Amino acid sequence: MTTLYGIMQYLGKCQETQNISQSLQDKLNHNNLNFNLDKYKTIKPFSTNNGIQVLRGFADSLTLASISQTNEEYQRKIEPNHKRGIEEYLIKNAQDKIYFPEVTLLYEYDASIDPEKLPIKFLIDELDIKNVDTLARLEVIGVASLSIDEEKEKLYRLDGNHRLEVLGKAASDGLKKNETKRATSNNIFQTNRMLSFCVILVTKTQNLSYEHLYFYLLNSKSLPINAIKTLDIITKADSGELKEFVESDKFLLLLDSIKKWWQDFDDKEKEVLISVVNEMIREKEEKDLSNILKEAIGIYKGEKNLENTQESMLGIICFLRLKAKDCDETKEKLRYFKQWVGKFNYDISHFKKISDLYESFIKYDEEIRRKRYIFVAMEFNQNYMGIYKSAIENVIHRIQGENNSLNFELIPIMEQKSDVNIPRQIFEDIEKSDIVMVDISTNNPNVMLEYGYAKGLGRYVILTYCEEWKKAMLEDFENIKGKKYLEKIKKDLEQKNFDVRVNNHQAWSKKDELENILEREMKEYLRNIGKT
Repeated sequence: MTTLYGIMQYLGKCQETQNISQSLQDKLNHNNLNFNLDKYKTIKPFSTNNGIQVLRGFADSLTLASISQTNEEYQRKIEPNHKRGIEEYLIKNAQDKIYFPEVTLLYEYDASIDPEKLPIKFLIDELDIKNVDTLARLEVIGVASLSIDEEKEKLYRLDGNHRLEVLGKAASDGLKKNETKRATSNNIFQTNRMLSFCVILVTKTQNLSYEHLYFYLLNSKSLPINAIKTLDIITKADSGELKEFVESDKFLLLLDSIKKWWQDFDDKEKEVLISVVNEMIREKEEKDLSNILKEAIGIYKGEKNLENTQESMLGIICFLRLKAKDCDETKEKLRYFKQWVGKFNYDISHFKKISDLYESFIKYDEEIRRKRYIFVAMEFNQNYMGIYKSAIENVIHRIQGENNSLNFELIPIMEQKSDVNIPRQIFEDIEKSDIVMVDISTNNPNVMLEYGYAKGLGRYVILTYCEEWKKAMLEDFENIKGKKYLEKIKKDLEQKNFDVRVNNHQAWSKKDELENILEREMKEYLRNIGKT
């Protein structure tokens, strides 16, 4: 049997003391003692009658380690690096300079047992004292004891598990000063240190409700706890006992509201769920997160039935659903997301934050969907202008049919209004274009100027010429002899201008040939910018 001594107190809402405790009143009545409330208030100005009941005190680490244990249902496993860090801190520092924070333990007692038979005793009840002032001071201090038969029961460790593990071993068996050396007597460090403790006293519940609750409170606000341990709060705790607490915690309340949707998840899926729920709460969007999560989980389960789906996909589906207007839009975005992942061979499980993964995809998706303008530079010829317009629109229709997220628009070919500064309008159209198609059938000087401007801006340029149009133009030069300047123009028309001669210029004679050229070039443009 081990007995801990300390100060017993309720940690609840306090108020100015209006009366004494019932136990002190009984003691005074038993001894026929008179009591002065005003004098008592100078000792205890504030008091509380409810809240969390705790025993705080001091004990050696060997004792605390021997009468306590971890609950593997929710407690994290001992982390070797963290454990060794505490060992080295203990071994290497001067003993009078070391400080270890308080450890928090939990004791569950049976509320149906006669209070006098409980192992919790107040000193004021144990001593035969008849001095009012002494009794009042003992009652205010709350000196008490808790006796534990370690053969039959243990206290549960809520906070300080690593500390007790290290300090308990240091006290019982000793620690190796240098892990790489044998555990000889001169390599063993042994010490038993005094620790402060706080034992939370709670009544037993069927599902360890309070044990899970206090573990959550102690750990969720500092170092992050494992998802599975967090979900224990609402899966294993009695909802009636913890109803008020769960309803006041947005995270737990949200998970509790969708419990039946995720209860069949495996551990990895639960870890993804807890991560994405925390991130979604931080987004602070005024949406019904409960329904959004239910729908997202439904979509995820459908994906699992179709193919081997990574658990990480659950997170992105939740975020896609959060940002989409409905499930249909979510599924459409998901389809593009999977194409994106496949295209760049991403391992989405490497993203620590789901929101970062979502933002990366959305930037890509927005770039894909933005309108891309096509400008055509060509000499005015009503017939050929019609052919180019029809061919380009047919190619756009086919490409967008293969990927409806792509958005192309043809800038009207030579349809400037008479009151517009045509050169300036042309240059502005080239500046906003992504693709510039240049017909060099006639070597028109204005077309060459527009081609050069587009090249200077770094636009994707497609050079084509119509063999029939070029042939007709050359026939006009047949009867010209002895004109040196015109002979040079004819030669440039036959062999192409020096500027374009080294570039790929493709000939066509029929409209379907032109369409094939334009489709091939536009798809090459998309590959170059990583959109196909």
